[in-house]
Amino acid sequence: MAIKIYSASTDTTITNAYKPDLITRGTGSNMGFADVLEVFSISGQASASSDELSRSLLKFPVHEISASRADLSIPKSGSVDFYLRLYNTPHTLTLPKNFTLEARPLTRAFEEGTGMDMDDYRDETYELEGANWMYASSGTAWTVPGGDFLDDDHDNRAFYQTFEEGIEDLEIDITELVEEWMGEMGGTDGGHGGTARTNYGLLLKLSGGHEAYFSSSVITGNDGDIGGAPNNGSSLHNLTGSDDSFYTKKFFARSSQYFFKTPRIEARWDSSVRDDSANFYVSSALAPELDNVNTIYLYNYVRGQLQNIPAIGDSTIYMALHTGSSPSNMDPVACEIKDHTPGGGTSAAFHTFVTGGWVDTGIYSASVVVTSSLSSNNYYFPVWATADGGTELFTGSAITAQKFDTRQGNPNPVYASAMPNLKREYTRKEEARLRLTARDKDWCPTIYTVAKKEQQDIKIIENAYYRIFREVDGYEAIPYGTGSSTTPQAQDSTESYTRLSFDVSGNYFDFDMSLLEPGYSYGLQYVYYVNGSWKEQPETFKFRVEE
Repeated sequence: MAIKIYSASTDTTITNAYKPDLITRGTGSNMGFADVLEVFSISGQASASSDELSRSLLKFPVHEISASRADLSIPKSGSVDFYLRLYNTPHTLTLPKNFTLEARPLTRAFEEGTGMDMDDYRDETYELEGANWMYASSGTAWTVPGGDFLDDDHDNRAFYQTFEEGIEDLEIDITELVEEWMGEMGGTDGGHGGTARTNYGLLLKLSGGHEAYFSSSVITGNDGDIGGAPNNGSSLHNLTGSDDSFYTKKFFARSSQYFFKTPRIEARWDSSVRDDSANFYVSSALAPELDNVNTIYLYNYVRGQLQNIPAIGDSTIYMALHTGSSPSNMDPVACEIKDHTPGGGTSAAFHTFVTGGWVDTGIYSASVVVTSSLSSNNYYFPVWATADGGTELFTGSAITAQKFDTRQGNPNPVYASAMPNLKREYTRKEEARLRLTARDKDWCPTIYTVAKKEQQDIKIIENAYYRIFREVDGYEAIPYGTGSSTTPQAQDSTESYTRLSFDVSGNYFDFDMSLLEPGYSYGLQYVYYVNGSWKEQPETFKFRVEE
């Protein structure tokens, strides 16, 4: 599974905005049970120099992310990205344009509270539970009103997004921060660059240049120099601020009724397995370097479950290729192999094992470039071992090698796609392996091809991606994870998080049904990258998810 979601565990909005009387500020207001979060800045409403701000606080269950890494549900540091996702709330109030929001780590714990009033700010916390503009929690004041967070003077740890139209959702890469949070917890491979940071949550605010201008230092006491209105030390010194107002940007909060729009951290990675056992080529000077590379996989199933090989664990494994017409008639002299490294590789005779590695629980791989003449009756047999010349572990099935033929090809292939194992209904507890088979659209089976156990006419689509949408309204629950580039990302890119795997039986992917809201039917579509262009396939495959 290449997507995993961690929903916010705590969130609230804090503000120093004026109540409707334009005299009293709502600095004691708590909005922890409100179904939206709000960020805004108002300049000059109570007087020519008045400032009013609203900020949001969020915390996420980093211990769950750390546990996912410990049980190998998500990859190690460097192989997964974490995105902060918040979803725009439509409203009838004014909406700012061309502004920047920033997310910063908090340096003090906060309480969510139970307030709901976001209009008149009547749900005040005082000494009760819940954060507000002046207090992080019951009896614990912020060092600076409006929240204690890492600023540029202490630690340049800020994450930004610019909103041109104002209606955009928020999507910010906060990978470095999440890794630091996990490092503080001592999680496996946690900590970015060895740095640890306590998870107090995040503060979401307008950038300094978009929050209201205020020329004085923080006022303490009941000075009330803003149009006679009590300030109570709530205004923030901001000489680089704006005289314009940015009112108001709203996001759905964790208490929202909308399943897909609550605040979340989204883990994304490329989990695709690209097994060339059915797509194996002898190298050619006419082909680019990467097209000459073949990656072979070993799947260690024990009693139906993938398990690590005891002698290997999650460490190095070795592979050699033998040639011949059968396992009992293998010739070790016929080919030369290379360990593949981008930009080169060292040539070695067949008896030198290629260095492979651990991919996931019970899965290992090795990449080779084969440079040899190929007779029509030759097969390759992968032999896996504990070391170069060490204990042999397993001899794989025969691999039929192909030659590149530059005289043949179809610049505009058209495929017919099918999902032979898709069920009509799933529960949210299921993680399903979904198979995709693609054939030439004009494929005409014969009695022979229908009777064959394994259909050799199945096409392997090396770059296939999926999306899932809710049928009733077309809402895109999982978009095509193809990245921002016009071409497929490199293998293992975290941007290619919906790329399908492939093996000898065709394409497939694993999907966690808990990502989808129960009680709805969904559509599943594919896009292929073929011969330099993206081609969305016409088929839509439907299924339903229940609790």
